[in-house]
Amino acid sequence: MDRTSSPTIKPNFRTIENIHNCKRYVCHHLFQLAAICPVTCSPDFYTIKLFYEPQNKLVEIKSFNHYLSGYKYIKLYSEDVANQILDDFVEFVNPRWAFLDLKANVRRGIYTNIRRYWGQNQGDDIERAVKGM
Repeated sequence: MDRTSSPTIKPNFRTIENIHNCKRYVCHHLFQLAAICPVTCSPDFYTIKLFYEPQNKLVEIKSFNHYLSGYKYIKLYSEDVANQILDDFVEFVNPRWAFLDLKANVRRGIYTNIRRYWGQNQGDDIERAVKGM
């Protein structure tokens, strides 16, 4: 598989107005997801935690769920899944900050965890990603 041109999912989820945008609070979503391993073509299963501090928009959950279900049809590595979801989320929702924690189901005794923290002012922050926010 050519790693420079990973398959992508069209981000088609909707947002809703955040009527509490003058308040500071955190939204936390926990979801399970499946994608196809590009090497074995068998399904990979993930548990993903997404935290974010909203500004003017919130993610509309049903449409976000529909977007996430599209991953089960394409071949992606776990790093690609984590980065694409967070990139799409930041683009559409425009949060103050967002943190994504992807845990892959154990495969042959190997535990995989991908974390990424993104902030509006500083971009990606590896120290916060390592700490877990």
